[in-house]
Amino acid sequence: MPSAAGALRTPEIESAFPASSRQAIDGALETLRGRKVAWAAMPLLEKIDLLRELRRSFAGIADAWVAACQRAEGLPSDEARGGEEWIAGPYFVLRNLRLLQQSLTSISVHGAPRIPGPVRRLEDGRATAQVFPGDLYDRLFYPGLTAEVWMQPGVTPENLAEHQAVAYREELPRGKVALVLSAGNVSSIGPMDALYKLFVDNEVVVFKTHKVNDYLGPLLERGLRPLVEGGFLRVVYGGVEEGAYLCSHLVVDTIHITGSDKTHDAIVFGAGAEGARAKAERRPRLAKPAENRRGCPASQRTQGRPPQSTTPSGSAHRSGQRAAWIAPTSPRRATPETRR
Repeated sequence: MPSAAGALRTPEIESAFPASSRQAIDGALETLRGRKVAWAAMPLLEKIDLLRELRRSFAGIADAWVAACQRAEGLPSDEARGGEEWIAGPYFVLRNLRLLQQSLTSISVHGAPRIPGPVRRLEDGRATAQVFPGDLYDRLFYPGLTAEVWMQPGVTPENLAEHQAVAYREELPRGKVALVLSAGNVSSIGPMDALYKLFVDNEVVVFKTHKVNDYLGPLLERGLRPLVEGGFLRVVYGGVEEGAYLCSHLVVDTIHITGSDKTHDAIVFGAGAEGARAKAERRPRLAKPAENRRGCPASQRTQGRPPQSTTPSGSAHRSGQRAAWIAPTSPRRATPETRR
């Protein structure tokens, strides 16, 4: 994976684990390829039961997760700032698992996830849906915050439900293998990205750790053990070379990036002047969908239609502002654009 032109250059980070060998990576991908159809075709009720198991298994490693982050960052466990690792890590992952379980339950009963707020029509006819706050607890803990999703043209209040949970409407799903290139800044981001690809996009996942926090890899495998044991999730280690190998691997169908717009462009179009020309001419070097979660004014996606979301998610802004979520279809994660 080339360095992103214009990106901040820092010394190579020393990894807690040796990079996964090509043989180990190939083996992980072969397992996922063999299980992708089984995952995509798994009945909703089985996925809901699996999420219950995941909530228990991840709660079981929460203490160890927080302690590992505190040690790595040199934070005292008996001070308030040491407690921040609970919020940045296990709290959000466990909340995410609970919301995914609620959304899949709603799909099994109603055919689509529940939208907790009003759905209205914009001036151009598009639908917009308020997705936050989702319940009483959200209103109590995040007073004054709201978030909504703006749909693509053609998605109206009348046909909104048809554009939700599309991944669960396939009659003969073929399954896909997703590559998640983990973030290194907040410990919950990587696991939640993997869960999103698994339970929203309905794809099995190879998860490449980030060198900043790859010490969490074994804990992630323990916390998400039901997925690992089922052959639906594999964790691999490494840096730029391993990331490049995975991105270009024939078994990988989709890529999820958490990084800057420059990192996204370097992966999708290439680095330097040649990459800039390829971007200007819209010639991605990867013939597979790639999406970027952050670091750009709007969600970046290339090569193919982005999948639909099954659960409202995202953030909102304080001081009476509303986060307008520019979404390609039904509620899914996108980069918020503040509207005053």
